[in-house]
Amino acid sequence: MSVTDLTDFSGHIKRTGNINRTMEMTEAGLSAYLISARFKDSGINLSEDEVRTIQKYHEVAPKISNKSLSKKETDQFINAVKNDEELQSKGVPLF
Repeated sequence: MSVTDLTDFSGHIKRTGNINRTMEMTEAGLSAYLISARFKDSGINLSEDEVRTIQKYHEVAPKISNKSLSKKETDQFINAVKNDEELQSKGVPLF
């Protein structure tokens, strides 16, 4: 999935709604199994692991909501890593 796929407005609304439904069921104490089954009954093939990922994202979301990392900074970092022969020679997992 590309970044462009994630910026589609209609998809964004549906995704946000489904995250909210997942968290409502989680807060009601339902298991990932039951949440997954409910989505599947509605034609949304969401596995238990994917439900847990959404739950974990919801816990982490505040950490990534305070400040944004700019596209420029990200591009510079990626290029620096790709061109850093010393880093590459140290066996650091890059990609």
